[in-house]
Amino acid sequence: HVPLRLSGGLGRCSGRLEVYHNAVWGSVCADLWDISDAQVVCRQLGCGAALRADGNSVFGAGEGVVWLNRVECRGNEIHLWDCPLSLKNHTDCSHKEHAGLTCANLSVSTTPATTTSASPPVSQTVRSTSVTPPQTPPVSLSVLVVVLGVLLLLLLVPLLILIQQNRVMRRALSKRRHRTTTEAVYEEIH
Repeated sequence: HVPLRLSGGLGRCSGRLEVYHNAVWGSVCADLWDISDAQVVCRQLGCGAALRADGNSVFGAGEGVVWLNRVECRGNEIHLWDCPLSLKNHTDCSHKEHAGLTCANLSVSTTPATTTSASPPVSQTVRSTSVTPPQTPPVSLSVLVVVLGVLLLLLLVPLLILIQQNRVMRRALSKRRHRTTTEAVYEEIH
């Protein structure tokens, strides 16, 4: 997936949306940009729910390339790349139309972004956020399967015992009925 960052905002969870593609950070055009699109980006960045989807370069105009245009998320996608979008150099979007967003988790970072050789180049005046993979829950799937298997076994054993007891009782009742119906009873009537 292409890395994302928010620039020009107060913290790591607000700002102008930028994507890293072809070794260049570029902006996202605000055409069709709405709260559903912002919801997906906030989720992908681990910033909670989206509060606003901003257009018209609320967080300042981006420079250079506009990589994304006409993003059309439904709001339930996990990543921005699961949404219909156009990833190419869009020359029809002016620098006054860049998309931004504000998420619920507004943790303010006071340290400027630094660059390392392992990450894409970042301007010194721009604060950036790194995309972290979603945290996996501490309970693994195999443990869950084992627990559900044990519960199923605990429910099946009493059921099998009841079925066996029912069979034994039916056999006993069947033998008793068979004996009583074959014996004839005669009475003398005056």
